[in-house]
Amino acid sequence: MSPSPSTRSARHSSVFTPVDGTSLTGTLKQEPSADITAGVLRAAVMTAEGFASPKERWKKIFNTFKAVKGMGPSEKQTVAFHARLEGDPSLATARATEIEVRDGSTLLHAAAAWGNLNAVKHVLP
Repeated sequence: MSPSPSTRSARHSSVFTPVDGTSLTGTLKQEPSADITAGVLRAAVMTAEGFASPKERWKKIFNTFKAVKGMGPSEKQTVAFHARLEGDPSLATARATEIEVRDGSTLLHAAAAWGNLNAVKHVLP
């Protein structure tokens, strides 16, 4: 059961008071920019495509996320990871679906969530 319109309005018009004491009243009422909207929609489409992808493709994505999780400072792991992305550049922007991180996460999100600074450095362009 979804919230009633009045509940939604009350929730979105909340007043937030950050530590510095400034008020963010009305911030949530602003329309997002076209760039933000396009980015969110693009991420949603990519995540949906991940859910609909053939098992072979999903395994490739899964193994790439697994490589990020286990990536240490080893030169061999780094070279193998870069080779994986060079072999299929679309893996760099693939979104997680039914993997150990939240659905929709990118490799960068996953590396950060797993606290793998080495992987973060290698995922960034």
